[in-house]
Amino acid sequence: MESRNLDLPVTPSLQWLPDESLFSLCSRHHRLWGHPHAWQTSQLLFGGRRAGTQHDFPASLDDLADRTGGQWGTAESIATARTLLRFYLPFLDEQEARQTVSAMRSRSVAHLKFRLGLLTSRFRAHHPLKACPDCMQADHVAHGWAYWHLAHQYPGVWICPVHEASLLESTVKSTGVERFHWHLPTKETLRPMGTLQPSIATSRLPVLARLICRVVDCERPVGWLGGATMEQAVEAAFAARGWVTPQDRLRIDPSAHDFLAYCTQLVGPDELRALPTTISTARSQISRLRRSILEGTHPLRILVAASWLFGDFGSLLAAIDTDHATLAVAAPETASKGYADSAQDRRHGVVIEAMRSGQSARTAAAMVGINIGTARAWAVRAGLTVTRRPKILTALRLGAVIADLTVGADKQAVASRHGVSVATITRVLRTEVGLRATWRQAQWDAAQHRARKSWLATQHDHPGAGIKLLRALDPSAYAWLYRHDRAWLKANGPPHHFADPGSRRNAVDWLERDRLLRDHIERAVLQLGTAHPGQRLRLWQIYQIVPDLRPKLRVLHRLPLTKQLLEHVIGRTMPSPDDAALFP
Repeated sequence: MESRNLDLPVTPSLQWLPDESLFSLCSRHHRLWGHPHAWQTSQLLFGGRRAGTQHDFPASLDDLADRTGGQWGTAESIATARTLLRFYLPFLDEQEARQTVSAMRSRSVAHLKFRLGLLTSRFRAHHPLKACPDCMQADHVAHGWAYWHLAHQYPGVWICPVHEASLLESTVKSTGVERFHWHLPTKETLRPMGTLQPSIATSRLPVLARLICRVVDCERPVGWLGGATMEQAVEAAFAARGWVTPQDRLRIDPSAHDFLAYCTQLVGPDELRALPTTISTARSQISRLRRSILEGTHPLRILVAASWLFGDFGSLLAAIDTDHATLAVAAPETASKGYADSAQDRRHGVVIEAMRSGQSARTAAAMVGINIGTARAWAVRAGLTVTRRPKILTALRLGAVIADLTVGADKQAVASRHGVSVATITRVLRTEVGLRATWRQAQWDAAQHRARKSWLATQHDHPGAGIKLLRALDPSAYAWLYRHDRAWLKANGPPHHFADPGSRRNAVDWLERDRLLRDHIERAVLQLGTAHPGQRLRLWQIYQIVPDLRPKLRVLHRLPLTKQLLEHVIGRTMPSPDDAALFP
């Protein structure tokens, strides 16, 4: 290739292919231009030697749009349509979406994955590149390139929606190998997903993949599937399956067994290891799911729940868009045998139709043999107003109870104030349209106010205290803010005080860490030696199998056993911490 000034704007020679990601288009240009070094393409397109090379959330999009003259679109349109941000938009509120786009337009996306809650979600946050072998072959024929399809990169998508073939996972970029380079899919750099290959005939992975693609590609506003929207749909689905008692409690055992049976059909990808594998973990995850789909919940957890409860995108959309959400649960054949109650679904339909035609809740309940309270709860979730014959709660007293609940008052306190039972208050919450959601939001707002006030008061009473001491003094406020209001907590914490490094205690057992890491590397070396007999091993081959090694390369001076083993295996001296950038 002829030499060119890499600081000048560039006219792109290639345009978008169907469903192509930004990383793919830049990688195609890198190959077309024939640059011997990845940094040359980065400098030309993004104005920096390593700029834009993130394959999931690239930075410097403003520079890219300026340098390409907007031929690929604006920075915002590229971020929202051609990067992995597209997957997350249905679950982000408008402010979070704006902040994420702003970070990607700037020259640094540091801490972006943390702010999105990906690093603490138990689902992997590194987003491995994936490709379908059938798509690669078809793309070669149609376009002359095998390229990265954006839909294949969505978390949870491990089956090609077009060919229903298992996707292959790349051994570069997300593994730390050549993470600043440009790549296109090749057979040599792709491997099967995980260690356990699922049977497509019995797996739910194809169903989950189709649902995810439809959700992401649905032309709807930002955040349309987040927060209260999905929470109400889940609540309605639980009630329709008979998993909610008249006292508004969850029948945990049948729901947990059903969820566990569903998740066992999603085995294969390492990405989904956070799903339950035992009945106890299934109970825990079901309880959290029903309590509230709070800010910070990983979208993949919500999508798995949607696939389990509704089966397909059409049923999910019907549950969200209509006032009759409980009618949109998955068909009985999509549920696990032994726990799906098709008779329950039929009873629910009879009750709703009867009350819609003017029958009383008592009459409708008697028709199918259920409790009247259950019939009223089903009707409210279907958007029907329930009439009542007051015995204890007269119209005047009922209005006062509703007024108290609207501002988030505690159920026990409301019951005591008005001389009724807690069960009566629960019944009011279940049978007044929209009251439960209003009460929950008011309680959340009150909890936020209490936690913020308490945290500020603790800091005022203990000036100069660090975050650890303040956390010990007010653990409940800190825990609530950390889980639900982390941005405010970070902005209103104590100033950082940097201690003398010589005075810090070393809390890490480096000797034990050194021994464990050495043992892991020894096993990896044996595995590689069996697979590649007689060949000298490379460092990158080792930390592909032992991912914990890569972040330890800068502290090998603290890990003498590990360092000695590595030098013996790869046949050269390991660089010092100051030269850690020399590692491949």
